[in-house]
Amino acid sequence: MAIPRGFEDISRYEALTFRAARDESAVGDVDLDVTLLDRKGRSATVRVGDISPALTPFPASTNTANGISRLGKTWLRTVRVPLDPLPRVDLDEVVAITVKPATPSGGVYLSDITLDRPDVGAGVATRAELASIADATVVEGDGPGTATMVLTLTRPLRDPATVQVQTAASGSAAAGQVPAQWFPVTLPKGATSATIAVPITGNTTANTGPLRYKITISAPTGVAIGDGFAWLTVLDDDTG
Repeated sequence: MAIPRGFEDISRYEALTFRAARDESAVGDVDLDVTLLDRKGRSATVRVGDISPALTPFPASTNTANGISRLGKTWLRTVRVPLDPLPRVDLDEVVAITVKPATPSGGVYLSDITLDRPDVGAGVATRAELASIADATVVEGDGPGTATMVLTLTRPLRDPATVQVQTAASGSAAAGQVPAQWFPVTLPKGATSATIAVPITGNTTANTGPLRYKITISAPTGVAIGDGFAWLTVLDDDTG
């Protein structure tokens, strides 16, 4: 990334920051080298793994159903590279910033590369409406169907919004009636609540007891998350 002419002096900033996450298919170590180059050809390199855990994998469940991993997450985390400690580079004349692989394999998501100078801010209360999802109980049925769950908002939406819904089994429900999946739900302007139709797969096989599924709402656009987790309980209606 070339620094535009006239903006080479970055000495007034405290850090180079960006957001990064390892690719979900990466195996083993994944790392990056970040290099600043000045006009005289001098450079300073920092390895991300030495200053940040952003590229380390999150814990994930090994419990799978139909080959789908449960609740695997790819989260962009902020990497902060302090500028003052960098040796052998003139911060008054930085002409380029490079980001290169530091491991032989793997992939990385990279976003929001910037220079910053933190200062004391003046916080204000958020005006975002909060979306929450409530627990629900449904009878499984003998075939494909849906379970209706309710999403409530703290006040009417000023603009349309969306949330992502994700389903996951718990314990004995791992191979049960609610497939592991995610899907979007759109909330129209003015809405104070919405229904979420969660697909279920009923059957005629008797279970030993109710099956529970964790339903999560996340990745909101136009709202903030209040209570983002709920339980969907599926009652067996078959006799052994």
